[in-house]
Amino acid sequence: MLRISNNRITTADYVQAGSFGGPLNRDLMRYVVAHDTAGRDAASTVQYLNCNVKASYHVVIARDGSMTQLVSLACQAHHAGRSALPDKPWVQGLNRCSYGIAFDSPGQLDELGTAWFGERYADAVPDATGTLWRPYTDEQLRSFETLVETLDYQYDIAGVYSHRAVATPAGRKNDTSPLLDGFLRAMHHRVEDKQVDFPLSERGVVNAAGGLNLRAEPHRMGRIIETMPLWTALNIEPPALDNGYVMVTTDDGQTGYAHSHYLQGA
Repeated sequence: MLRISNNRITTADYVQAGSFGGPLNRDLMRYVVAHDTAGRDAASTVQYLNCNVKASYHVVIARDGSMTQLVSLACQAHHAGRSALPDKPWVQGLNRCSYGIAFDSPGQLDELGTAWFGERYADAVPDATGTLWRPYTDEQLRSFETLVETLDYQYDIAGVYSHRAVATPAGRKNDTSPLLDGFLRAMHHRVEDKQVDFPLSERGVVNAAGGLNLRAEPHRMGRIIETMPLWTALNIEPPALDNGYVMVTTDDGQTGYAHSHYLQGA
């Protein structure tokens, strides 16, 4: 377990990013989004983000496992861009409720194992589609695991995702490497499992200009209980079903199902 004091990781170097946002939203659950830096090395990435560019991470993990923090854990980093949780699509704009953790990685390589900046990697390995990537180091994975466990203890993390999984529209981003998917799933279930016995409802609003039907059954032919106007406040009870419907309860006590595509996290 790492030590956090005044929203800083005490064992990490601290280099202030040139761009970051206001406070994280205290009313939303917090998540972790994993990234690839797509740079030559951690030091050059940190130097780049120290300038006034419109991007930042909370933490960069070098290949030796050492960490550099760039944004206070109380503040938003500019890391996720247009985004939504794949299993909770009403939670959108993840900069306001997530920590961006970046692995020092060159990103996707070409068919010869060469990165966009010209360096060729002899240790490149293919994913299931044959696309080449540089493997993450054991030191990076251990540091990420320890960092997530610490953030979970301190801030109660509700899920761990890749940037590829949350970026909208789908396909907008390809990091992290698919080689990391199994590891991230394991980390996601580790932090998510503590909520299984007592799932928490989440606040949201209707985001459909013509209103949204509240249905008695979770499908589009379900009996309509009422039509909820735009910006109706409600509690959302995850998880969403495979067809997109999720149970909701309005503030006036009506309970039913609505399509999650037309809900927005409060």
